[in-house]
Amino acid sequence: MRLFYLSLFTLCSFAVFGQESDNVSIEAEQAFAGLKLYPNPAFGETVQIVSNNQGPKEVTVYDVFGKIVLTEKIYRNSLNISSLNSGIYMLQIRSNHKTVNRKLVVK
Repeated sequence: MRLFYLSLFTLCSFAVFGQESDNVSIEAEQAFAGLKLYPNPAFGETVQIVSNNQGPKEVTVYDVFGKIVLTEKIYRNSLNISSLNSGIYMLQIRSNHKTVNRKLVVK
């Protein structure tokens, strides 16, 4: 059953990312130049989200069903993920009216 949901999540992810406008993607990537999310896969209670933009970031974490499981505004680079169970999550990171998505694996 988990394999089915993982396959469905992966297929939907490709479908969604395949429909993005190139201009929007390029602008978001430029706004988040040097974005690093580590460690990934995450083993501890925090992950580091580092970019050239040092301003505050609004982070929304979605599970494989698209349900919001965590919303946090971070002023430094550390995101507390201690409330997340093991699994695959999508992070939506917003800063300066730009948004970028990243996948996070929690072990």
